[in-house]
Amino acid sequence: MSGFTITRRVAFSETDAAGLMHFTRYFVWMEDTEHALLRSLGESVHTTDEQGQRLFPRVAVHAEYASPLRFEDLVDVTISVRKRSTRSITYAFTFQRQGDDKPCATGHVVAVCSRSVDGKVSAAPIPARFAAALDALLETP
Repeated sequence: MSGFTITRRVAFSETDAAGLMHFTRYFVWMEDTEHALLRSLGESVHTTDEQGQRLFPRVAVHAEYASPLRFEDLVDVTISVRKRSTRSITYAFTFQRQGDDKPCATGHVVAVCSRSVDGKVSAAPIPARFAAALDALLETP
């Protein structure tokens, strides 16, 4: 999968009593990877622009685990765009332990571009410049 990659090391605090990375940490790492990607594009999941507050709440998350991660493992987390509509983005994630030939986990997140006005959140179009940057990360069949 092409896309944007960050490298993380499993911290002791991220493991459970069996010494394995806790399943919830994969979702935190997905979000951290998304934020790093967006920062690299000059964007954020929560920003204010000329039209007001823009945010990207999640409407679906999913993960599948193939092999466990353990304390001190070095892991490449890659994000790509599986699908983009005018208002939503489906990100795909791959967790690859360095030195392994197969992913240890995969996942996806669906986020919806939204505006918050007077405390009410509603879907909004993804700004054109941001949409073009996301399209450059679209997975190819």
